[in-house]
Amino acid sequence: MNLILFAGSARRQTLARTDARARHLLEVLGCAPGDRFRAGVIAGPTGTGTLLAAAPEHLELAFDWHGEAPPPDDIVLIVGLPRPPSARKILYQAAALGCRELRFVHTAASDPNYARSRLWTTSEWRRHLLDGLQQAVATALPEVTCGLPLERALQQLPAGAAGVVLDNAAGAPRFGACALHPPLALAVGPERGWSDADRAALREHGFTACTLGARVLRVETACVAALAIAKARLGTM
Repeated sequence: MNLILFAGSARRQTLARTDARARHLLEVLGCAPGDRFRAGVIAGPTGTGTLLAAAPEHLELAFDWHGEAPPPDDIVLIVGLPRPPSARKILYQAAALGCRELRFVHTAASDPNYARSRLWTTSEWRRHLLDGLQQAVATALPEVTCGLPLERALQQLPAGAAGVVLDNAAGAPRFGACALHPPLALAVGPERGWSDADRAALREHGFTACTLGARVLRVETACVAALAIAKARLGTM
């Protein structure tokens, strides 16, 4: 963790020793009373934490909130619902790279059982977002939805969004040459790709088809590559 996140901005807090953040402070960072560490508030400021005392059951912490974390990019990432192991990687990397919203959607080729995994039926998905933010020293939590049909997710896009769909269809221009502006809606297909019906829905909502090149990438790799290119083109990386 490059930053340890907390839910509230109180300047004095306790943290149970069983909490993963407490274990990180004591076992990884080797903090002793008086030592400082980088901290942040979810959706709030950053600052410095100080370990005041390490009691048998909890840690006593003090905070000085004085900084601002980088804001998320005005990007909505739409992903054809992938297998849970891939979704975990996308949640982490998208939060680390910075995007405003993540929409995992049902497409013609998506397996509906993926939405019923413990990743989505428990709060596990949120933990991967927090891990990505703590890696990136950021605090802005992306909004996440899972299980909407593609058509409904497209209907809910912000007005004026530039829509780009990554597709290996022949003749599609390179993504790096596409005209981009915020807000940007970026669509990445599921493992088995887009169907003709998916493509038609995306065209109807003004999406331009682009490609990342001749190589066929895994969904999580395509998401990272596309976000990196988009951020570079928008001037935020």
